[in-house]
Amino acid sequence: MSRRIVLIVTLTSMLGGAQAGVVDQSQEVFDGSLFVISPDWRIAQTFTAGLSGKLEQVDLHLTNVFDSELYPSTVSIVNVNGGVPNGALLGEAFTGPLVAGVNSVDFSSDSIYLTSGVQYGIVMTNDDPAHYSGPSTQWRSSITDVYAGGSIWSFSSTTGWVQSYEPEDPLFPIETYFDKDTVFTTHMAVPAPSSLLLVTCGSLLLLKKRRGARPSL
Repeated sequence: MSRRIVLIVTLTSMLGGAQAGVVDQSQEVFDGSLFVISPDWRIAQTFTAGLSGKLEQVDLHLTNVFDSELYPSTVSIVNVNGGVPNGALLGEAFTGPLVAGVNSVDFSSDSIYLTSGVQYGIVMTNDDPAHYSGPSTQWRSSITDVYAGGSIWSFSSTTGWVQSYEPEDPLFPIETYFDKDTVFTTHMAVPAPSSLLLVTCGSLLLLKKRRGARPSL
C-alpha cells in the first residue's frame, strides 16, 4: 500500500468520527398550558426519532408562573413500550440552575443512540417539596395535539403512567394529555460534511488502487 493511501486511511479514521448537531424533532407551540414538575408526578413527552444517530441535546421550554425562580430538575431519556414511556433508561442529566424560557440539556457525554422511526420519551422529575409556591418548574405545552410523533404522559406512584387525570372534585373536568404536547427540540449528531467527503475520496482511491493492481508471477 502506498504512502498516499496510508495517509488517506489515517485521515479518514481521524475525521470520520467528526460530528455536527442538527435539529431532529421539534414542537414549539405553547398557548397558556403548562405541567408542574414535582416528586408527586413525573411528566414525559414521547417523540419519534426522524434520524438515526447519537442524541446530543434536548431543549425544553420551562417557566414558573408562581415565582421568578425555577427548581432544579432531572431530565431522562427512556425507551417507549407500546407508546408508554416506561422502558429502559438511556441517559439522564441533572439540570440547574434553570431559567424561564428555553433550557438546553446536554447529553453529548452520554451514549444515547436513537433509531429513525422509533419512539422515545423525555421525562422530567424533581424533589420540589412546595411545587405550587416559591421555586417551581413547569413545562410549557400546547392545548391541542400539534405533534404527531408523540404526546404527554404523567406518572404517579398510585396511577403509574397515564394520559388523563380525574380531579377529586367533580366540579372540575377530567384532564387529558394524549391531545397535548410539551415544547421541546431534539438535536442529533451526524457526520460532518467534510468528514463524509474525505471518507468518500479515500474509499474511491482505495478502490482505484485495488483495481489497478496486477498479480505478480
